[in-house]
Amino acid sequence: MKAKNKNSQIKGSVMKSTKQMMALLLLLAFIEVGCHSSSKKAETDSSKPSATFTPPEIPPMFTSPENKLRFLVKNYWSTYNFADTTLVKNLDITESAFANYTQLLWQADSATIEKGITAMLDGAMKASKTSFDSFNKLCEKYFYDPNSPMRKEELYIPVLKYLISSPQIDSINKVRPNHLLQVALKNRPGSLAADFSFVQANGKRGNLYGVKADYTILFFNNPGCHTCHAIKEEMGQSELINSLLHASSTPRVQILAVYPDEDLKEWKKETYPANWINSYNPGTVIQDKQLYDLKAIPTLYLLDKKKQVILKDVISWREIENFLQQKQKG
Repeated sequence: MKAKNKNSQIKGSVMKSTKQMMALLLLLAFIEVGCHSSSKKAETDSSKPSATFTPPEIPPMFTSPENKLRFLVKNYWSTYNFADTTLVKNLDITESAFANYTQLLWQADSATIEKGITAMLDGAMKASKTSFDSFNKLCEKYFYDPNSPMRKEELYIPVLKYLISSPQIDSINKVRPNHLLQVALKNRPGSLAADFSFVQANGKRGNLYGVKADYTILFFNNPGCHTCHAIKEEMGQSELINSLLHASSTPRVQILAVYPDEDLKEWKKETYPANWINSYNPGTVIQDKQLYDLKAIPTLYLLDKKKQVILKDVISWREIENFLQQKQKG
């Protein structure tokens, strides 16, 4: 299971391909309609506060989906009244709007993301501690919590940088963000993955950089984890993965399953497909030195031939399968 269990109100799926740019336009329309609906409900029900929020209208000069996205990410919260604590505490409006905003952030480039998040947190910070704390918690819940289907470190890194650089936050409350940022900056997409040693069930030793394949799937797992079992079964039955594992004398893909903890008794009872590398990390170096951010188990990475990170801590292993499928076509 993924780390801590929380009753999340997070809804929606993440759009990932250029084909879904049309879906982005539908989302923009949904945001406007959804917020108006919330407003009407509040206006017609006298027993509830009349707090409302409608994102800004996109100026007609922005005609392309990309420009509309950039405008909305940067200005989404410009019409939000951060000083209205009734609105801030109204999760039906504020958290719903935040969930929609997160989907927009998933589509934006890094510069636009940083500007949008900075503008949001600036607005909350200038309004009140209550407002800032609420938005800070929403950022962690949606961008970082292992149970969030919208989590993405590239969204949370600008938040952590904001917390660390803000003169309004004292040094004590910067300790945790500093630590989380250090961990988040490790093994980012585009960087070389941290090397580590492993021992297989037959006693054979090796290291990550000694794994020969065009692509390496890192599968950090635990024998007692139900989600790990489910992913292991699904990957083991994937026709694409199996075809790449057997592609040649040097497999196109290799799966390195790593048990990062110290109690080997249950791990030794576990079975894995014969063509996987089933291993444990001796001395729990990965955990102790925090070579990888294992806030949740299972954790999956996709690396290229040079062990450069392509995908980090994917939400679903299907992201890896989809990536490899596109490479096969292309």
